[in-house]
Amino acid sequence: MLTLLPSSVKQGMLPDLTSFLRNMQAQFISLQQHTNELESLAATNARSTAQLAPRPPFVQRVAASVRMFAISTGPKGYQYVYILRSHHFTHREVRNSLKILGVDTGYILDINFPTKECKLEEVAAELHSNRCLKALKYLCPHVAVSVSHFFCDQDWISKEDIPVHSVSGPGASIHDF
Repeated sequence: MLTLLPSSVKQGMLPDLTSFLRNMQAQFISLQQHTNELESLAATNARSTAQLAPRPPFVQRVAASVRMFAISTGPKGYQYVYILRSHHFTHREVRNSLKILGVDTGYILDINFPTKECKLEEVAAELHSNRCLKALKYLCPHVAVSVSHFFCDQDWISKEDIPVHSVSGPGASIHDF
């Protein structure tokens, strides 16, 4: 078809055709780069999905889910357990040792290391009360009320320190201590 056109028309079309082809080539290269990036991301996504798929749930999460639907049996309430020790341990060492022995450390509220110094009973009781109140702040609302009543029954905190459970409204929660 170009052979039928006059030479003046042919010369006018060549710069436009060259420019058009360069633009098309640039667009093609850009699309090819985007396609390569998308293929790379898809491969990474497939690898990540494959790594996540066979992972079993954590044993602790399964146990917590089972406890949520189980009928409560066994002892109720809370207790202090005194463990004699021959040398100083850190909190982490105690928790790790208890885990090795098969104790679920999620049930442990606190670990204390009593000293051998002679202190006044009032100071010890006040420190213990403050520690109990501090522990209550980190518990879920429904658990905090139960634990605080236990602490009160043991005379570790006063009745005024028991959090009030708000029953009114959809955002029922424990008020600040």
